[in-house]
Amino acid sequence: MRTAMIFLSLTVVLAGPSLAEPFSHYIHAEHGIAAPTGQTAEDECKLGYFNICSGWVYWWAGYNGTAWVDLGAPAKIGVCFDLSDCEDGCDDCNSLGGILWAWNRLTCYGRIDVELYCADESCCPVGSPLAGFYDYHVDPADPFQYFALGDLELPCDGCTFIAIASVKTPRDCTPYSDANDRNRTATCEAEWRCSGHSYIYRSSVDYCQAKGSPEPLTMDYEGACGNDRFYTEWIAYAYVGCSGALATEKNTWSELKKLYR
Repeated sequence: MRTAMIFLSLTVVLAGPSLAEPFSHYIHAEHGIAAPTGQTAEDECKLGYFNICSGWVYWWAGYNGTAWVDLGAPAKIGVCFDLSDCEDGCDDCNSLGGILWAWNRLTCYGRIDVELYCADESCCPVGSPLAGFYDYHVDPADPFQYFALGDLELPCDGCTFIAIASVKTPRDCTPYSDANDRNRTATCEAEWRCSGHSYIYRSSVDYCQAKGSPEPLTMDYEGACGNDRFYTEWIAYAYVGCSGALATEKNTWSELKKLYR
């Protein structure tokens, strides 16, 4: 697979929707944001839930009124991947080749920890980490950070697993998410996204410990879904080794799920 990406310089910053204020911001690339390209291997499934068709994204410095720089311990964010979302199906998950994740590095000191866990039915982590990257310095030259796992075995029930990042230096780096309200304005999103896979695992509280489930990454927007709220997604891909033939880049889950939202 190809992991070298092109990402154009970011130029415009505006205020985000109400729920995340003042801790998220719009950012737009001058000529649009380049999504990862390249064909997956025949026995590989590429899972990605985000949509950046409009070229607008958010960067997040906190969530739901809690600034991450004010936390006593690092904020934790993550994406829960479900192998059943592979676009042409998959008999079984064998391994995880890597995670590709977009981050905004604000200074040369941006550091994160990234850990991989099996997940329960609520998308909370189960057991000890399967693998981890610690004190990882976010590359300032390319927001797409590739965490190579070398065909890590996935012994997870239902092949459901989570990539969780701890924001160790919140003044120096922040994660990106898509911006469905801008996608909607640009008429490149068929319907509002009313289910999500991206979560906050810790901001003001540890949500899995306190509630038994992580906090969905949501935005308020009038007319969205059934309760004026829609889900946004961290900009991340997982490359899963599977048995059985699979679709390639041509038909990604991000494209197909528009039909069902």
